[in-house]
Amino acid sequence: MQRQKKDGHLLRDALFVLSSFVWRIEVSGQSAYTKETIIKALSEFHVETGMLRSNIDGKAIEDYLRKKYPEISWVSAEEVGCRLIVKVKEGKDVLT
Repeated sequence: MQRQKKDGHLLRDALFVLSSFVWRIEVSGQSAYTKETIIKALSEFHVETGMLRSNIDGKAIEDYLRKKYPEISWVSAEEVGCRLIVKVKEGKDVLT
């Protein structure tokens, strides 16, 4: 019984540690830029899979992408679980 309890604690601790990292970056809404282009820009900004979620600054990511790519009129970067979701809107028509 002690072994099962110890194994349960180890599993819980491992899941806690693993959930502290970004394991996937998803990019949507872009057309002029490929997903790979946006992910490369994020990497240049030191945002990559495997980084601590606590080091993610969504506002800074949004500002960086808008500054780097003037054609991007709107961008959202948010953590959802262990994922970083980046949504991009290009052009002037932001409200559609």
